[in-house]
Amino acid sequence: KKKLEAERKRKDEQKRLAAIAAEKKRKQEEARKKKLAEEAEKKRLAEEAEKKRLAAEAEKKRLAEEAEIKRKEEEARQKRLAEEAEKRRVAEEAELKRRLAEEEQRVAEHNRMLNSLRLQYVKLIEQKVESKWLRPTALNPDQSCEVYVRQTALGDVISVNLNKCSNDVAFKNSIERAVWAASPLPPPPNPEVFDNEIHFTFRPRS
Repeated sequence: KKKLEAERKRKDEQKRLAAIAAEKKRKQEEARKKKLAEEAEKKRLAEEAEKKRLAAEAEKKRLAEEAEIKRKEEEARQKRLAEEAEKRRVAEEAELKRRLAEEEQRVAEHNRMLNSLRLQYVKLIEQKVESKWLRPTALNPDQSCEVYVRQTALGDVISVNLNKCSNDVAFKNSIERAVWAASPLPPPPNPEVFDNEIHFTFRPRS
Protein backbone atom coordinates (compact mmCIF):
# COMPACT_ATOMS: atom_id res chain seq x y z
CA LYS A 1 0.00 0.00 0.00
CA LYS A 2 2.82 2.38 0.86
CA LYS A 3 4.44 1.49 -2.37
CA LEU A 4 1.30 2.33 -4.32
CA GLU A 5 0.94 5.60 -2.39
CA ALA A 6 4.52 6.53 -3.14
CA GLU A 7 4.04 5.66 -6.77
CA ARG A 8 0.88 7.74 -6.88
CA LYS A 9 2.67 10.66 -5.24
CA ARG A 10 5.55 10.32 -7.65
CA LYS A 11 3.15 10.35 -10.61
CA ASP A 12 1.27 13.33 -9.16
CA GLU A 13 4.58 15.15 -8.73
CA GLN A 14 5.50 14.28 -12.27
CA LYS A 15 2.13 15.60 -13.45
CA ARG A 16 2.58 18.74 -11.37
CA LEU A 17 6.06 19.33 -12.73
CA ALA A 18 4.86 18.54 -16.25
CA ALA A 19 2.00 21.02 -15.76
CA ILE A 20 4.43 23.67 -14.48
CA ALA A 21 6.75 22.98 -17.41
CA ALA A 22 3.81 23.12 -19.85
CA GLU A 23 2.60 26.41 -18.29
CA LYS A 24 6.12 27.78 -18.46
CA LYS A 25 6.40 26.67 -22.09
CA ARG A 26 2.94 28.14 -22.85
CA LYS A 27 3.94 31.44 -21.27
CA GLN A 28 7.24 31.42 -23.16
CA GLU A 29 5.35 30.72 -26.41
CA GLU A 30 2.88 33.48 -25.60
CA ALA A 31 5.77 35.86 -24.87
CA ARG A 32 7.47 34.83 -28.13
CA LYS A 33 4.25 35.31 -30.11
CA LYS A 34 3.64 38.65 -28.42
CA LYS A 35 7.19 39.75 -29.20
CA LEU A 36 6.78 38.61 -32.83
CA ALA A 37 3.45 40.45 -33.04
CA GLU A 38 4.99 43.59 -31.56
CA GLU A 39 7.92 43.36 -33.97
CA ALA A 40 5.51 42.80 -36.87
CA GLU A 41 3.42 45.79 -35.74
CA LYS A 42 6.55 47.89 -35.32
CA LYS A 43 7.66 46.85 -38.81
CA ARG A 44 4.18 47.56 -40.22
CA LEU A 45 4.14 50.99 -38.60
CA ALA A 46 7.68 51.69 -39.89
CA GLU A 47 6.64 50.63 -43.40
CA GLU A 48 3.51 52.79 -43.20
CA ALA A 49 5.60 55.74 -42.02
CA GLU A 50 8.06 55.14 -44.88
CA LYS A 51 5.17 54.91 -47.36
CA LYS A 52 3.73 58.17 -46.01
CA ARG A 53 7.17 59.81 -46.18
CA LEU A 54 7.66 58.64 -49.77
CA ALA A 55 4.11 59.72 -50.69
CA ALA A 56 4.70 63.13 -49.08
CA GLU A 57 8.00 63.47 -50.96
CA ALA A 58 6.33 62.42 -54.21
CA GLU A 59 3.49 64.95 -53.61
CA LYS A 60 6.02 67.66 -52.77
CA LYS A 61 7.95 66.85 -55.95
CA ARG A 62 4.72 66.83 -58.00
CA LEU A 63 3.66 70.21 -56.59
CA ALA A 64 7.15 71.61 -57.20
CA GLU A 65 7.07 70.36 -60.81
CA GLU A 66 3.58 71.81 -61.30
CA ALA A 67 4.71 75.13 -59.83
CA GLU A 68 7.78 75.11 -62.14
CA ILE A 69 5.57 74.35 -65.16
CA LYS A 70 3.21 77.18 -64.17
CA ARG A 71 6.17 79.53 -63.62
CA LYS A 72 7.59 78.70 -67.04
CA GLU A 73 4.16 79.05 -68.66
CA GLU A 74 3.67 82.44 -66.98
CA GLU A 75 7.19 83.48 -67.99
CA ALA A 76 6.45 82.46 -71.59
CA ARG A 77 3.10 84.29 -71.46
CA GLN A 78 4.72 87.45 -70.10
CA LYS A 79 7.44 87.22 -72.76
CA ARG A 80 4.81 86.74 -75.49
CA LEU A 81 2.80 89.70 -74.19
CA ALA A 82 5.96 91.83 -74.05
CA GLU A 83 6.86 90.83 -77.63
CA GLU A 84 3.32 91.59 -78.81
CA ALA A 85 3.39 94.95 -77.01
CA GLU A 86 6.78 95.74 -78.58
CA LYS A 87 5.46 94.77 -82.03
CA ARG A 88 2.43 97.02 -81.48
CA ARG A 89 4.69 99.85 -80.28
CA VAL A 90 6.99 99.51 -83.30
CA ALA A 91 3.98 99.30 -85.66
CA GLU A 92 2.33 102.33 -84.02
CA GLU A 93 5.63 104.24 -84.14
CA ALA A 94 6.04 103.37 -87.83
CA GLU A 95 2.44 104.39 -88.51
CA LEU A 96 2.94 107.65 -86.62
CA LYS A 97 6.16 108.36 -88.55
CA ARG A 98 4.37 107.57 -91.81
CA ARG A 99 1.49 109.90 -90.91
CA LEU A 100 3.89 112.63 -89.79
CA ALA A 101 5.87 112.26 -93.02
CA GLU A 102 2.62 112.42 -95.02
CA GLU A 103 1.49 115.45 -93.02
CA GLU A 104 4.88 117.15 -93.46
CA GLN A 105 4.73 116.43 -97.18
CA ARG A 106 1.15 117.72 -97.36
CA VAL A 107 2.09 120.88 -95.42
CA ALA A 108 5.21 121.37 -97.58
CA GLU A 109 3.15 120.96 -100.76
CA HIS A 110 0.50 123.29 -99.37
CA ASN A 111 3.16 125.86 -98.49
CA ARG A 112 4.73 125.54 -101.92
CA MET A 113 1.29 126.05 -103.46
CA LEU A 114 0.68 129.08 -101.20
CA ASN A 115 4.09 130.54 -102.04
CA SER A 116 3.34 130.14 -105.72
CA LEU A 117 -0.10 131.73 -105.28
CA ARG A 118 1.43 134.50 -103.17
CA LEU A 119 3.87 135.30 -105.97
CA GLN A 120 0.95 135.24 -108.44
CA TYR A 121 -1.04 137.54 -106.14
CA VAL A 122 1.77 140.09 -105.87
CA LYS A 123 2.30 139.83 -109.64
CA LEU A 124 -1.41 140.56 -110.26
CA ILE A 125 -1.18 143.69 -108.07
CA GLU A 126 2.06 144.70 -109.71
CA GLN A 127 0.50 144.27 -113.17
CA LYS A 128 -2.55 146.34 -112.23
CA VAL A 129 -0.34 149.11 -110.87
CA GLU A 130 1.69 148.97 -114.08
CA SER A 131 -1.50 149.21 -116.13
CA LYS A 132 -2.40 152.43 -114.28
CA TRP A 133 1.11 153.89 -114.49
CA LEU A 134 1.67 156.93 -116.69
CA ARG A 135 5.26 157.18 -117.89
CA PRO A 136 6.93 160.54 -117.09
CA THR A 137 8.33 162.37 -120.12
CA ALA A 138 11.95 162.16 -118.98
CA LEU A 139 12.61 158.69 -117.62
CA ASN A 140 15.75 156.73 -116.93
CA PRO A 141 14.85 153.09 -117.77
CA ASP A 142 17.24 151.81 -115.08
CA GLN A 143 15.21 153.38 -112.28
CA SER A 144 13.27 151.21 -109.79
CA CYS A 145 11.36 151.62 -106.58
CA GLU A 146 10.45 149.40 -103.63
CA VAL A 147 6.69 149.78 -103.16
CA TYR A 148 4.91 149.05 -99.83
CA VAL A 149 1.11 149.13 -100.02
CA ARG A 150 -1.38 148.78 -97.16
CA GLN A 151 -4.88 147.68 -98.11
CA THR A 152 -8.23 146.73 -96.58
CA ALA A 153 -9.77 143.28 -96.75
CA LEU A 154 -11.65 144.44 -99.86
CA GLY A 155 -8.44 145.59 -101.58
CA ASP A 156 -8.90 149.33 -101.04
CA VAL A 157 -5.52 151.06 -100.79
CA ILE A 158 -4.95 152.75 -97.40
CA SER A 159 -1.37 153.92 -97.76
CA VAL A 160 1.56 153.87 -100.16
CA ASN A 161 5.24 154.04 -99.13
CA LEU A 162 8.22 154.06 -101.48
CA ASN A 163 11.77 153.01 -100.55
CA LYS A 164 15.08 152.68 -102.36
CA CYS A 165 13.94 155.04 -105.08
CA SER A 166 15.99 157.42 -107.20
CA ASN A 167 15.73 161.14 -106.51
CA ASP A 168 13.46 161.53 -109.56
CA VAL A 169 10.39 163.10 -107.93
CA ALA A 170 8.30 162.77 -111.12
CA PHE A 171 9.06 159.00 -111.25
CA LYS A 172 8.15 158.54 -107.58
CA ASN A 173 4.92 160.53 -107.92
CA SER A 174 3.93 158.58 -111.03
CA ILE A 175 4.28 155.29 -109.13
CA GLU A 176 2.33 156.55 -106.15
CA ARG A 177 -0.50 157.82 -108.40
CA ALA A 178 -0.54 154.45 -110.22
CA VAL A 179 -0.95 152.54 -106.90
CA TRP A 180 -3.86 154.76 -105.81
CA ALA A 181 -5.41 154.43 -109.26
CA ALA A 182 -5.15 150.61 -109.03
CA SER A 183 -7.40 150.63 -105.93
CA PRO A 184 -9.22 148.35 -105.28
CA LEU A 185 -6.38 145.92 -105.79
CA PRO A 186 -7.07 142.46 -107.32
CA PRO A 187 -8.39 139.79 -104.93
CA PRO A 188 -6.02 136.94 -104.04
CA PRO A 189 -6.34 133.62 -105.94
CA ASN A 190 -6.68 131.99 -102.50
CA PRO A 191 -7.89 133.74 -99.30
CA GLU A 192 -4.92 132.22 -97.41
CA VAL A 193 -2.42 134.35 -99.32
CA PHE A 194 -4.19 137.65 -98.64
CA ASP A 195 -1.99 140.18 -96.87
CA ASN A 196 -2.81 143.70 -95.65
CA GLU A 197 0.71 144.73 -96.58
CA ILE A 198 2.01 144.12 -100.08
CA HIS A 199 5.61 144.67 -101.19
CA PHE A 200 7.00 144.58 -104.70
CA THR A 201 9.70 146.24 -106.82
CA PHE A 202 8.43 148.57 -109.51
CA ARG A 203 10.54 148.83 -112.67
CA PRO A 204 9.57 150.83 -115.78
CA ARG A 205 8.40 148.81 -118.78
CA SER A 206 10.98 148.89 -121.55
